[in-house]
Amino acid sequence: MTNEQLKEEYFLTLEFYKQLKPSQQSIYLPKLNEIKELKNKALKTVSNVSKNYLFKQSLNKLKAVKNDILEQIKENNEDRYKTEIARLQTVFKQREFNDREKDYLVKKIALLNGFDYKHFKIYIKENSKLFGSSIMSDVESLMSLN
Repeated sequence: MTNEQLKEEYFLTLEFYKQLKPSQQSIYLPKLNEIKELKNKALKTVSNVSKNYLFKQSLNKLKAVKNDILEQIKENNEDRYKTEIARLQTVFKQREFNDREKDYLVKKIALLNGFDYKHFKIYIKENSKLFGSSIMSDVESLMSLN
């Protein structure tokens, strides 16, 4: 375990941290400061055994914080997805669109909101009836092909 590995993981976690809302960032800031203090203790320690132990402890805590942050980001995205799906449903009720036009609108919404298009599309298919496709209609269409 080296300081370089810890730095690498820290900067990766920091990139995810920046994606959080300011109110959520304030929750994780004390945890990140605690990890920084552990790292500084490790750097000041003379014994290699103690140094390795403190680096490993810092890395484990950092990974736990990173996982929490990633989970928070996922929840934030799902909330944003739900909001945009509700807007799309309203638009689709106001006017008839074919599947190609619907797909184009979904792609534009994803682009405008900074969503990952593939994740957004999968979320829509799994959690809404936006495209009118259900498991039963998929099964029925498969049966009609035979």
